[in-house]
Amino acid sequence: MDQLIAWAVLIFGIVLPATHVVFAPGAQAPKTKDPAELSAPGLMSGRPAPPGGGGWKAVPGARCPFGPRLGWLIVVTFLPFAGWLMFIAARRRRRRL
Repeated sequence: MDQLIAWAVLIFGIVLPATHVVFAPGAQAPKTKDPAELSAPGLMSGRPAPPGGGGWKAVPGARCPFGPRLGWLIVVTFLPFAGWLMFIAARRRRRRL
């Protein structure tokens, strides 16, 4: 019984959330160097944010070396179930805008 619980926690807490973050449809990083397009989309910029986890690579000119998708994967790895719920909530919030 203990092994069954351990496998369930591993699969439902780490593997499924990480798989969802990796394969969720998302937007790619912009290919332009225009500062207006490089600003973060969302409420502060006046532009709607694209749905999804984002691209794998960081946006050109960003201070963080990780892209949004890799950042979400790190969050889901360190906070397994809570990170997955945060990812789902962020995707729903972006789709409403």
